[in-house]
This record gives sequence, C-alpha cells and structure tokens, in this order.
Amino acid sequence: MKKNTLGRSGLQVSEISFGASSLGGVFHDVDKKEALDTVHAALDAGINYFDVSPAYGATQAESFLGAALNGVNRSRYILSTKVGKYTEPGTYGSDSFDYSRDRIRRSIDESMERLGVDYLDIVYLHDFDYDGQRHADAALSEGFNTLVELKNAGRIGATGAGIYAMDSGTLMPRFRRGLTPSLS
Repeated sequence: MKKNTLGRSGLQVSEISFGASSLGGVFHDVDKKEALDTVHAALDAGINYFDVSPAYGATQAESFLGAALNGVNRSRYILSTKVGKYTEPGTYGSDSFDYSRDRIRRSIDESMERLGVDYLDIVYLHDFDYDGQRHADAALSEGFNTLVELKNAGRIGATGAGIYAMDSGTLMPRFRRGLTPSLS
C-alpha cells in the first residue's frame, strides 16, 4: 500500500488508515474476536496507521486495539490516540472534557497500558471545539503545553488536534493571546 508523509511529523503512514472508533461499539455492538480479526486484516492489507481514543466506547476501542496489536512488531504500525474527551461506560454522547496537565498525563499512561505500548506516535487534543468552543482555551494552553512536555520527554511523538473544523477567525485570537501551538 502506498505511504505518505504525515504533515511535518516525518511519519510514513498508509494511504488508508484505520479509525478505531467502531471497535468501541460506537455504531453497534462489536464482537471482540471480529474486532481483532479486522485489525489483523488491516495490517495484512498494508494499513499501518491506527487512530483511537479513550472516548470511543469508554476505552473499549483502545482495549480491543491493544489486544489486536499484542505481539505485532511495533515497527509495523503507527499509533495515535487522543486526550481531553472522556466517556463513561454505557453513556455514549455523555462526555466530560478535561485538558488539565494532571488529567492528560494520567490519560496518556492509561491509554498506553490499554494499548500495550510504551510510546505513542501521535497524540491529539480531542474535540475541544465542542460545547461552543468553551474548552478551546484550556486545550490550547495547558493541554497543548502538557503534550509538548511529554514530547520533549520522549513519551510521545507528534501532536495535533482531533477536532471538527474551526475557522481561523476563531483560533487566531487565541494564538495572538500567547496560545501559539505549532501542531507538529
């Protein structure tokens, strides 16, 4: 499968990626064996980029993906997850948001444990554009700065934002106030 460089990260990702929200039962109940078989089929087809979040199925997607990747050579896949948005079990659509340093650091540790890895290639700030963008300042200041700390410590690779489109007129005033992340 053809690979492309992802942004400025230098990561070579497959042209088709695997968005793992469905492993969390976001759309319907998921059989664990079928989920694992699907991940293995994706790997066999040359897909090397897997994206997940603790919010997908209240951590079920991360747990299923981690189980599927268990024993797979780490050089065969690129893994991203998200921080900041969390869903309680059995409450799809009832989310909490926390972009604080402590919660992000704890979330990274929890995600790594579920995924069975000691390094995440990419971590995205998740859905800070929700709720009328009331979480944007916290995500772009404390949240982003925490990801930079973790990147500088070698715990994570690239950083970014996993959000729906926000126009530049909404984001630029925040950047001018000193919130100047260079997503990389």
